[in-house]
Amino acid sequence: MEPGDMIEIDRKYYQHWALYVGDNDVIQLAPKHSDRESILGLLQPGEVKAVVKRSCLKNCVAGMRYRVNNYLDGKYTPKPKDDIVNFAKNMIGNFNYNFLLNNCEKFVILCRYRINYAGHQARNTIALGSAVGATAATLGFIGFGFILNKMKNKRKNK
Repeated sequence: MEPGDMIEIDRKYYQHWALYVGDNDVIQLAPKHSDRESILGLLQPGEVKAVVKRSCLKNCVAGMRYRVNNYLDGKYTPKPKDDIVNFAKNMIGNFNYNFLLNNCEKFVILCRYRINYAGHQARNTIALGSAVGATAATLGFIGFGFILNKMKNKRKNK
């Protein structure tokens, strides 16, 4: 693991991302508090609900599987290691969090490449929303068809 590497952490229901800065430390975008209400609050856009902070890698991964995943290196050129780390250090403090627009993956991408890129989290959320919407629409059409068919059968039976 090298300073400036993007670390992908397998959490129970999602992937968390942090930036390795050396000395077994990472900089991450995380909830201000670890309680359930704070985590649920991250899903709502608006006021400052998160913080960019430096943490020990061991505490950040909390026993979960993790890996270096600089998956955009083939597409974009990473900045020099010192620039990546210094940029991340300068971001430490309060942060406006938005699950699609300002999430932990997008944060590490910004630090490493200085690009505005919708990572896996945003694309997967959009895909899931589209799938849920399509399923709901399909079920709605089926339900509507069922009601029309029932009404048609009632008219025939009269």
